[in-house]
Amino acid sequence: MASAPKDTQHPSLDDHQYRLLVESVTEYAIYMINPDGIVASWNPGAERFKGYQGKEIIGQHFSRFYTPEDQASGAPQRTLDMASHEGRFETRGWRVRKDGSPFWADVVVETIRTEDGSLLGFAEITRDVTEQMEAQRKIDDANAELSKMNAELEIRVERRARDLELANENLVAAGEARLLLAREVDHRAKNVLAVVQAVVSLTRASTKDEFIAAVRGRVSALARAHSLLADNRWEGANLAQIIAEEISPFQRPGQIHMVGPTIRLEPNAVQPLSLLFHELATNAVKYGALSQENGRVDIEFEILPSEAISLRWRESGGPPVSPPQARGFGSTLISEVTTRQLSGTLAIDWLPVGMQFSAVLPASVYRPQANPGHSLPSDSKVVPIGEKTIGRVLVVEDESLLALELCSILIDLGWDVIGPAGSVAEAIQLLDVSDPVDVAVLDVNLDGSVVYPLAERLESEGVPFVFCTGYAQLDDIRYRDRPVVRKPINSHELVGEMRRAVGLLAV
Repeated sequence: MASAPKDTQHPSLDDHQYRLLVESVTEYAIYMINPDGIVASWNPGAERFKGYQGKEIIGQHFSRFYTPEDQASGAPQRTLDMASHEGRFETRGWRVRKDGSPFWADVVVETIRTEDGSLLGFAEITRDVTEQMEAQRKIDDANAELSKMNAELEIRVERRARDLELANENLVAAGEARLLLAREVDHRAKNVLAVVQAVVSLTRASTKDEFIAAVRGRVSALARAHSLLADNRWEGANLAQIIAEEISPFQRPGQIHMVGPTIRLEPNAVQPLSLLFHELATNAVKYGALSQENGRVDIEFEILPSEAISLRWRESGGPPVSPPQARGFGSTLISEVTTRQLSGTLAIDWLPVGMQFSAVLPASVYRPQANPGHSLPSDSKVVPIGEKTIGRVLVVEDESLLALELCSILIDLGWDVIGPAGSVAEAIQLLDVSDPVDVAVLDVNLDGSVVYPLAERLESEGVPFVFCTGYAQLDDIRYRDRPVVRKPINSHELVGEMRRAVGLLAV
């Protein structure tokens, strides 16, 4: 006895319940094709996104749904041949609507046979997945761009490492101490690269722009932590200073209040805590208290009798909050930093008045002997910034790619950009022929020349300015109290320091 055919057995076309089911579907095109490829039935879903009414298409050959190129190559007939041979054929490709517009489709063709195996025809189910394909293409493009950026970063670090190795070969005579120093610099550079790679790899966002903004913000947080460590000779940093560095770019005057003793952190705790407070601040700006003018954040930290550190972040005055439906990378980062990297405990409460975060970190993250324990006033580390946000800004930067990025950030934020100028002479020429500027952003080193003569000119004319540099500290003591933005640039921090520059001049 011959075995039963493997093909799916469908109800007959005059089955009432089957017709009701098919005609109720609008998200899929479901239609029947006879053995010669002629359309025999048509459902509302097919009419909706293919554009044909049933009376227009029934009796026509189904190949008209294919592109001219696929028709010429015989793709329609191959589809029926494969379905007939295998019983079921799945494919994905371009299809054409009645008006000639293409769409990307998921297609399933199943063979319909009688009980004795005779071919009755085919059932085709088509779904329009153009939007999903376009979204995936944008994500792929963003990943490709980030991969390119990462490859360029690796090349720069490798070149720097080779430069250090060559320099080290010339310094062998100076002794083993210099050799150890070069190795330590190489080690730290590679560690920084590894952290940046992890941030790029793990960050998730729904759009390319959100992805780039999230990566830029987190890398900037790492850069600020790195600068603090460099300022303190890699011997740690003050907890209050770390918090102020991360939150001051996001606040309006009077929104953030901080109280706690002086706590000197160990070096390996500086970058994790910088990322932790960066994530708390950006979350508050997007969804919490800092998204509204009357919002408030209270930050408290203290040393417990057990010598552990207690941290508390309390939001109020913002929009009503509720627990998130899904856990994003930011929440994961906060949890991983607190519990795994710093070996602490944490609790997050999503109260209607605002999110509250509390954590307890072990004594190993700080140096007890370096902490006298006196409390800080609530405004001692949080710098108030002025209200001016939009105006004319002079940009002075000699690195072309950085200049383009800086100008793009400022234009997106609503500023009228003058420049960029690549030298002091070019900047002075722009000042002479342009209308007065409200503020300036100055790179410190312009192809080997310092920008300070331009700063003197701006100062004499009453124009506030912000230094934008990769140096840990300015070498001209006259300007060490002026606002500084560290590279890589964070847009929130840049605008905050521009406001502060205007506020300092007003004082």
